[in-house]
Amino acid sequence: MKKLTIKDLKEYQTPDFVYIPISSREEVTLENDVVYKNDEVVPSKVSPVSGKAAAFAKIMTINGLKETLVIENNYKDKRKKINVSVKDIYKLSKSTIKDAVKLDTNELEIEISHKNDYDIRDRYILKEYVREILETINLIDQTYDNMKVSILMNKEDYETYEFLFNYMGTYPKIDIIFKSNTETKMNLYNVLDIYYKLKNSIERDFIYVSIRYKNVCEVLKTRRYTNLRELIMPLNINFKNIIINDYVESSESNYLLDDNIYEIKLI
Repeated sequence: MKKLTIKDLKEYQTPDFVYIPISSREEVTLENDVVYKNDEVVPSKVSPVSGKAAAFAKIMTINGLKETLVIENNYKDKRKKINVSVKDIYKLSKSTIKDAVKLDTNELEIEISHKNDYDIRDRYILKEYVREILETINLIDQTYDNMKVSILMNKEDYETYEFLFNYMGTYPKIDIIFKSNTETKMNLYNVLDIYYKLKNSIERDFIYVSIRYKNVCEVLKTRRYTNLRELIMPLNINFKNIIINDYVESSESNYLLDDNIYEIKLI
């Protein structure tokens, strides 16, 4: 068996188009075809780019064929307004924090995914945003009475554990566990979304996905709602099929990348 080569994180250039899933065309809230970054284009979904609402199109997702609103990117990331960022989230009131977190339990696990050797997306998210993630977890622990917060890991993920362990002295009340004890879980995206909300920042506009081909695995960072085809074209790889999240097989690269996608295999 050839040794797996893991490349450094690569931040992909902003795509030409993004595809925002919609339930119906009637739910689109835009007043015209001009789109600003962080505009809510349908309830609970914002645009990760600025540009023009160009069309409606159907595209495959991990949950089947979905209709989407296609935004043509103008590469300006123009926003209607600049939010005033909260400097210290620890000075926020408990009610404000609880409104962002929305928990009704006293036990929470933050799950770091590592389903196989190629599922390394969360490792790279953690490496880039470790301060934001741990500060948010620590704040949750301090806000809720009798709260027990743990980070759930795969015990085979040695590299991520060693990286994370270096920070645990600063956050002594956060445990690292290897076996789940509760059904109440968050992933790293959930934690970052809470952090950005508390900071009064724009919503998270990125996702990470690991791409595996031949004996190479690399993690790419790109905008939410990118088309897989745009992501893999610069790799110049010949392939016949795509396996998504190690169980969905497709011959079509016209595929929506959202928070649910963590691994792509090109064969």
